Amino acid sequence: MKVLIEYWASPEIIEEGIMNGGSISDIYPNPAISFVNIDYQLTPQVKTAQIRIVNLLGTLVTEAEIERNVNKLTIDVSQLKNGIYFYTLLINGAVYQTQKLIVQ
Repeated sequence: MKVLIEYWASPEIIEEGIMNGGSISDIYPNPAISFVNIDYQLTPQVKTAQIRIVNLLGTLVTEAEIERNVNKLTIDVSQLKNGIYFYTLLINGAVYQTQKLIVQ
């Protein structure tokens, strides 16, 4: 059986250069077993930041706020079934990037 998955995420409404001088890592480890991490350094222009993880059907399975002064976020994924998910980074309420996450 073949499954074709298409997703679209557009950063069109993100203010250009909002992350200049900042950084956000990809989620790791990927594939994950029980948790994932993301390292970051936010710029002053970032008022809010959040990670959302959705399953292949687009159903939200978990989300987490990124705190400005912590610089590392750990998310528990141990409750997720093995499979493929997508995580989206939202900055100031707009999509910044979407990537694939595998949970084993």
